[in-house]
Amino acid sequence: PIEIRFTPPAGSRWTAGTQLYPTSDPMRFTAPNLQYFMDSPTELADLMTSTFEVPNADGRPARFRVMVHSASSQADVDALAGQIRRLVREEMAVFGEFPAYEPGYYSFLLDFVAWSESDAMEHRNSTYISSPRVDLRTDAGRLEALDMVAHEYFHNWNVERIRPVGLEPFDFTRENVTCCLWLAEGFTEYYGPLLLERAGLVDV
Repeated sequence: PIEIRFTPPAGSRWTAGTQLYPTSDPMRFTAPNLQYFMDSPTELADLMTSTFEVPNADGRPARFRVMVHSASSQADVDALAGQIRRLVREEMAVFGEFPAYEPGYYSFLLDFVAWSESDAMEHRNSTYISSPRVDLRTDAGRLEALDMVAHEYFHNWNVERIRPVGLEPFDFTRENVTCCLWLAEGFTEYYGPLLLERAGLVDV
């Protein structure tokens, strides 16, 4: 087990966006082991956060956080979170239930600032997405964000919990090549746009 405490700059309004397990201290987190710690991107910034819940198959709520670093407003982040809520319901319908998110929620960590690089990566209980092009103040910008969210969130089943056997055991000292990227990325590439359509967010 690992414990870590972040110290933001004095006078800043920075908060921590991460899938690490929370504690009573908003800047102190834990991880059950090294693998989970290494899989947990963390951003310290002036983040705008919007939360929502979606009923799971058993009726219990699955909890989500949309944490955004950008020049947009809280209203823009709330609007995006409302669209993501529609999307995750359609993604859950493919698999029949949400996974159990060990920290108590799933986090979308979104960096839409001019100095970022375009990148996106799935993790067990979160996804990190960055792009210098996305402007959440526009419909087109939110749609571009949703396109990336649709893909990365599908990975929270396909790859994070249903994965080619060749990916394990993990070894952080070497590249881990598998034969089965067609399963990991191929199905995800197919379902991303389809689920945006099913959620009524695009018309293809």
